[in-house]
Amino acid sequence: MKELGNKIEGFIASKAIENKKSIFENRGLKGFSNEILKSEGINIRNEAVGGKELGDLRGRLNNDPGLIIANHPGPSPIDVVAVTAQIERKDVKVVLSSNAFEIFSHAIDPKILFPLPKDKRGAPPSFYKNYFGEILDYIKAGHAVALFPTGGAERKKEKFLFQRGFRSIVKRLRPDDMIYSFYLFGPDLPELREQQGRIKASLALQSVFNSELRLDPQKRRHDLVLKECYSTAKDWQGLIAGGKPEDEMSLLTKHYLEQFK
Repeated sequence: MKELGNKIEGFIASKAIENKKSIFENRGLKGFSNEILKSEGINIRNEAVGGKELGDLRGRLNNDPGLIIANHPGPSPIDVVAVTAQIERKDVKVVLSSNAFEIFSHAIDPKILFPLPKDKRGAPPSFYKNYFGEILDYIKAGHAVALFPTGGAERKKEKFLFQRGFRSIVKRLRPDDMIYSFYLFGPDLPELREQQGRIKASLALQSVFNSELRLDPQKRRHDLVLKECYSTAKDWQGLIAGGKPEDEMSLLTKHYLEQFK
């Protein structure tokens, strides 16, 4: 019976993956991400900052080459899809941890993902030189890359500090390249973080016999807020002109947060 149960679970998981891939193929990353939010009962309210209209900001977001950045409060992967659900353009690639890559690569085209190594400390310097080079080449070709500069430290250690990789990329961007910032928050985030394990299991086994991800009507809806702001690389590069790496990372983090005050 146990062997039969494992076969059934495997069949269910394979069907779920097939159906998620169908959603991605038919609707792209934005459509796929919106279905995930819908399936988890999550409503996003968008707010533009900096005295700009949201429509004007989105015009830059969906056309300009550069970086798209966001905080990473968890639960993963909800915070990731909350951001990717806002992006209309088809040429965006997403930087993900190896764990997040395992989740997403089964459901969407892995070619649109930049996976980080499992053992970051064990990766040779040449890896990061090539890795950052790929990201920068992609941006120079007129495209956009989305990443989460605090990494997993923000939700695991409650430590909000940008990591060195973001600083390395910003230094090498062209001055007029876009840095489009999102900031996700809301009173329901702590409750969602507590459900992270359930959410990951749900995303792995949802929509078994249907191409739609369906919301359980008994599930409570969650309201989150996503603030957004447009800037260019030169606004950030002036903060990191020859200082110590630790100081520069602090300045970049502070600049990011000050945009949303």
